[in-house]
Amino acid sequence: MKKILVSSVLALLLVLPAQAAPDYRVSNVAFSDSTPSVGKTISVFVTTQNAGSAASANSVTSFAGPYQEFRVPALNGNASVTHAASFTCNAAGTFYFTAQADAKDDVDESNEGNNARTVSIYCAPAVSIASATTPTPTPRASSPSPTRLPTPLLSATPVSTPKPTPQPRKADYQVSMAFSSSHPKTGEMVAIYVTTRNAGRSAGTRSSSTRFTLPSSLFPSFFIVSALQANQSVTNASSFRCPNVGRYSFIAEADYFNEVNESNESNNRQTVYVSCAPSAAASKNAEPSGSGLSAYAVLVPPEQEQLFRNMFAWTAALAVAVASAWFFYDKRKKKMIRVPASSHRQRWKKR
Repeated sequence: MKKILVSSVLALLLVLPAQAAPDYRVSNVAFSDSTPSVGKTISVFVTTQNAGSAASANSVTSFAGPYQEFRVPALNGNASVTHAASFTCNAAGTFYFTAQADAKDDVDESNEGNNARTVSIYCAPAVSIASATTPTPTPRASSPSPTRLPTPLLSATPVSTPKPTPQPRKADYQVSMAFSSSHPKTGEMVAIYVTTRNAGRSAGTRSSSTRFTLPSSLFPSFFIVSALQANQSVTNASSFRCPNVGRYSFIAEADYFNEVNESNESNNRQTVYVSCAPSAAASKNAEPSGSGLSAYAVLVPPEQEQLFRNMFAWTAALAVAVASAWFFYDKRKKKMIRVPASSHRQRWKKR
């Protein structure tokens, strides 16, 4: 009787259908022009699909390149929606774009591992074709051809042309930064995405460290990056809250400790400036200025940053010089004295 009961329960479990759940993914990322050139702006179409069999709530699809967020309404099973973004080819090379459905985990899905999709596009260099006119040859008067003497035959020795030595393939680590908001307000939290990419023709030989410095941090952060294959990239995330109105610099540098042998060691660093604007409440409560100046101001321009550092160094050196003069000045004789090293302690006790 027990065997019959267990067999009946197992058969019932096999017959019952699995609970339906939504499954969000980026089904396609298409470009209006697959072979753009430098200086051209193209459209990027991102399609978000619910591949599951159940409907869901509203969600957000993120798109990095530059970073944007698309509001996706509730989708039924096998339904999809397409959003458009724009991209301008500012330089020649290969650019990578990553789109992720349900970026903020608003939907409880049956599969959480198929939300992201990464594509690439190549921006070709701009080519200018100049029309050239071919000059018309001027006819010349025919002259009698001179009599040619027979030339003795000479045996030509073939000369071997040396072949160029092929350059070894190496890795080339580069870094780029993307922000969740390009014009944040004071008090707003901004997400920062630091992408380390191997743009070389060979894989990295070992893991490396990407250094990232926030404006408000005394010590930098280091992201450990495993060995990257050619054209492979990895993205790390950080955050920053705008403290005041001003312009702030963010610095990222790939392979900071020179752990990877690269073909180009001078393109590992990138500096990005982000301006924090006043919040809506601060703009509303601000008193009008008679001079007509805007409430937005830059605290420290980048071109004056080095000047301020030099002024601080000279001020510190002057303070040390004044303190040293006061220490070695004899008030009774009103002149500078030289004290031997052995008597420093005795002179200090007399004071």
